[in-house]
Amino acid sequence: MPCVLEYTVRIEWLTPLIADHANIGTPWTMLVNRSIVVQYNAEAVSSGDFYQLSAKVPKGKETFDSITVNVCVSRTGVQSNGMSVVEVGVPSGFKGDISKTANNNPRYLKHIEPGFDKVVLYFDKIAGKTCFDVTAGRVDKVTQSESMPIVAYDYYEPGNMFIYFQKII
Repeated sequence: MPCVLEYTVRIEWLTPLIADHANIGTPWTMLVNRSIVVQYNAEAVSSGDFYQLSAKVPKGKETFDSITVNVCVSRTGVQSNGMSVVEVGVPSGFKGDISKTANNNPRYLKHIEPGFDKVVLYFDKIAGKTCFDVTAGRVDKVTQSESMPIVAYDYYEPGNMFIYFQKII
């Protein structure tokens, strides 16, 4: 969940006075406005179970250079609100490969976006159980990766969500 942190930095520069040059040594001040976007994973409490999620790493689909996770998502007893979004986090040191994810062509898939630490899939709707693979390739050597968050929610009502964490071994 992104959070924007805004702050102002005050920089003061004092140069030593040199007797022969009267203009040198005049102190000056500069204000610089900065903002940082901080993103973190926080387990949210949903107001109900709107989705059912499961994920697994199929045998032989995890190597040093890549990992493929099979994700299955379905709606629970609540009527669909239209478009659904599934965000599949990728482990540290990996980047999602949308070309391999697009090859699955799951039903009602409308659009795929790569993210900094996730792959985002947009579905016209989730009807029944929808399964797809998300592949990520290694871009950096990182050990002891954390669990991958997988989030499913309604595009028009993001509060209708479900979060699942897939442990990577």
